[in-house]
Amino acid sequence: MLSLLLATAAHLAMAEQHCVSTRSPPTFRALSHCTAYESSTCCDRQQTDIIRSSLYYLHRTSDAGPACVTAWMAGACSRCHHIGGTLPKPPLCDSFCDTLHAACAEAFFAVDSTTQLLTPCRERDVLCSRLNETSTGGVDTCTQAGYAVVGPGMGWCFDGREPAGKPRKRSSRRQMAPDTLPPWAGVTVLVALACIAVAALVPKVLQPRLEATREEISANRLRHLGLYTDDAAPPPPPPLGPLGQGSG
Repeated sequence: MLSLLLATAAHLAMAEQHCVSTRSPPTFRALSHCTAYESSTCCDRQQTDIIRSSLYYLHRTSDAGPACVTAWMAGACSRCHHIGGTLPKPPLCDSFCDTLHAACAEAFFAVDSTTQLLTPCRERDVLCSRLNETSTGGVDTCTQAGYAVVGPGMGWCFDGREPAGKPRKRSSRRQMAPDTLPPWAGVTVLVALACIAVAALVPKVLQPRLEATREEISANRLRHLGLYTDDAAPPPPPPLGPLGQGSG
């Protein structure tokens, strides 16, 4: 533990800090989670996808409340801190570990068979126990989860708070006020009005043609039956006899 703290202090004393994962200084990166750290971070989307999946199990199978989810997320996002990401494993403050343990005391956790680290209970885990049954306190919880724990005055540690004075970087796209229309809005309105006008005009133009077409079809049928010629009007119906039958 002492050697880790000494290495951390020496690392923080360097003029320029580099990310452990990329060997480059922390910079802006678009993240899928832990977005409060986007303006200066060593994380990438793949890493934050893993963090988000761990929170999924907290919600689904670990019986964790909102306070536990918030605290566990803060600890998981510590690697995205602009200082934490430059360290092999971000150390956590003992006070934050106490907060984490208290918030998650009733939630179910398991020991990962591969990493041997404490993790939220997952559907595939055979044995899960409540945290207060497997951990004696905050320091024990963080240690089982794979974090180094730092006490007061022992060097930098992550205390669960997001970095101050580092607002999220705005998109390079033009920012418009909510009540400001985009430049293409006027053209869209004009096109819509033109479509409405054309839709209203089409029936008036086509109606006479439709009626003429119907009359032509009717005349063709009468010609086929021999009841209509182009030179004369259709013959009148034959007169009815005394019993309502045609004469002849």
